[in-house]
Amino acid sequence: MRRLTLLMLLMMCLVHGCGGGGDNVAENDSPEQPEKIEANAAPAPSQEEAEPLTPSTETPVADAPSTGTIFDRVPADTAAIISIRPSKAMNNPMFPAILELITDSNPQVNSEEALADFEKSVGVAPEQVEQILICFDGEILTAAGAMGMMFLQMGMGPGMGQLDPAFPAEEFAVAANGQVDLDRATSDELTPVAFQPGIGPPQTPPPPVILVQLVPDVDIQNILDSVPEGEPIDLQTGKGVKTADGVVLPLSDSQLIFGPQIDLETVPTDAGTGPISAALTRMQKQDIGIALDMQTVTKVIGELQGDQPNPMIGMAMTFLQQVKTASIASDLEDSQLLQAKIDAINADSAQGLQSMLNSYLAMGKQQFEKSKSQLPEHDEFRTLVSALVDQAAISTEGTLITVNVPRPEGFENLPNAIQQVAEMERKKAEEIYVPRNNMKQIGLAFHNYHDVYKSLPAADSNGVAEKLQGKGLSWRVHLLPFLEQAPLYEQFHLDEPWDSEHNKTLIQEMPAAFGTNPDGKTSIHAFTGGRTLFQEGEPGLGLRDITDGTSNTILAVKAGDDTAEIWTKPGGLEYNEEEPFAPLGDIGDQFLALFCDGSITDIPKSLDPAEFRRLIDPRDGEPVNFR
Repeated sequence: MRRLTLLMLLMMCLVHGCGGGGDNVAENDSPEQPEKIEANAAPAPSQEEAEPLTPSTETPVADAPSTGTIFDRVPADTAAIISIRPSKAMNNPMFPAILELITDSNPQVNSEEALADFEKSVGVAPEQVEQILICFDGEILTAAGAMGMMFLQMGMGPGMGQLDPAFPAEEFAVAANGQVDLDRATSDELTPVAFQPGIGPPQTPPPPVILVQLVPDVDIQNILDSVPEGEPIDLQTGKGVKTADGVVLPLSDSQLIFGPQIDLETVPTDAGTGPISAALTRMQKQDIGIALDMQTVTKVIGELQGDQPNPMIGMAMTFLQQVKTASIASDLEDSQLLQAKIDAINADSAQGLQSMLNSYLAMGKQQFEKSKSQLPEHDEFRTLVSALVDQAAISTEGTLITVNVPRPEGFENLPNAIQQVAEMERKKAEEIYVPRNNMKQIGLAFHNYHDVYKSLPAADSNGVAEKLQGKGLSWRVHLLPFLEQAPLYEQFHLDEPWDSEHNKTLIQEMPAAFGTNPDGKTSIHAFTGGRTLFQEGEPGLGLRDITDGTSNTILAVKAGDDTAEIWTKPGGLEYNEEEPFAPLGDIGDQFLALFCDGSITDIPKSLDPAEFRRLIDPRDGEPVNFR
């Protein structure tokens, strides 16, 4: 369920807390947001039984207007904010197609069940949430940035592998069991004890302040009752529920706020004075938006760099220092599908930034034109993606730079187009990876067979060299016990040829490693005859007999479909010295080959026939290092 939508993750934060607790707040007016944020708006009244909410100005709640929105509650020290309108997004006609796309991309997710489980655990349905605001101050950004810098120093993200050799592992304490090898430890096994001189160890970021506005006529008590292990608490600002990480506090019949208890002793009412207030006003009605106070962001980055600044970050800082605020927002129904707005420190900086961004946009469009042919071969998908790129434009008015991506005609069909493209890509991946995986399994089976019998299986036998040579069963049958198909192998009558009445009944049981042909035919073959590994009527060779080297000798191939043969039938592709590629049939430009060392590779049909002959012959004294 956590993978279903970002909305679900955020709503779970309300109930369970951010990083353990939860938070959310909602507006108590209609779904339509006001066009402007009123500075210093007084708080809305709490529930009837709650104590009066007392704002920082000590103005009694009873005197406050009842039409305030959660945007009026954004703390003035907010440095970054995420805004989401779940009900609007879920009521969009595109939403069912988006849900179907999510389900198809992850079969383990049942969208309908996930939404039902969400409502059961949170107390309200996602479509009953009008708006969510998640507010981060500079302290949170600093803590999060410190964690990010720590993992950059490691040269990896959490749990992503080995530590960078240059990382000072001695500055980290081994985890509880004390048995971790520092030379091979991953980040999940280490606890930081030192970070960087003057900064100290990164701490877990404190939870953000989260505001939630419910749609009209939704009982806010349902959310309060669903808080796990919540304890009632009385604050100066009202009665709420305490969690492990903070307090969930009703602000009205339809608004909630979550945050650390100390932050809620006085409910914020000074949103209009904050540095990102203008950005908030612009994105109130958007489906989703993010706004940043870039002055705080650049300050945090500068502090985290310490005395040894990163050159790349230094280049970025030159750009960031010219920006006061930045925001990006999207609305599926608006004529402008995506809008990014950058408020520069002055008009000259705005003109310079626009010139730079126009250059980047032009380069991006040129690169897209060059790579457009690599897009999936789906006309509608290509048309929509091309329109999104082609119509993107940048404009400037005063200090405000706007990047617009208009909503292309037919955009509502994009989820279905993506779904069809995903199915096309899935089939293409199957065509590439499934045969390769099958060949790897077959190569491993050959080697396990050799470990037991000290030779490769014969091209045609009943598994015993003295009997039925040339009349028995294919080498594929004798690999069955090593392909986890021992029960099938035991059903064969080994003292009978492949086409005996009994053995023919097993043709339809062909393992997937050899293909999925319903008639039990496979195009995975070994070469036979001449100086090849497999000789009809003779026992199989041992790997020690391959004097040219196992990495230089072909063991089996995935030939053209027109060469498909009953999988139990002995034999193989008859070697043609004059035209060595001829037995492979219709292979297109290349074919897949399994080498005697178990490796696989694609061999182009353009390969010199002389080299190909040497790859087939295991003992010609002319090894070819093809790879």
